[in-house]
Amino acid sequence: MVFAVALLMALVVHFQLPELLASPQDITIVRNPGKSNMEIIRRKGKRLDHYRMTTQTLGGQGEKLGTAYRLKTGEVVYVPEE
Repeated sequence: MVFAVALLMALVVHFQLPELLASPQDITIVRNPGKSNMEIIRRKGKRLDHYRMTTQTLGGQGEKLGTAYRLKTGEVVYVPEE
């Protein structure tokens, strides 16, 4: 059990994600944004979710929630509609 915990800590440090363990806030991390190997890592409370990009297309009905802008630095800013 001690080895498993040490291995988990080594993986978190290797992937430079120590805030997943230390921060009390909910966190969402996007790795490799816009690329075919994009990943989203999300922590909400004690639950940790990991999503990977797929080629599957989704569709349906819905409502527009806002607009997203990609800055020159590569960051994406979401602006919700009033």
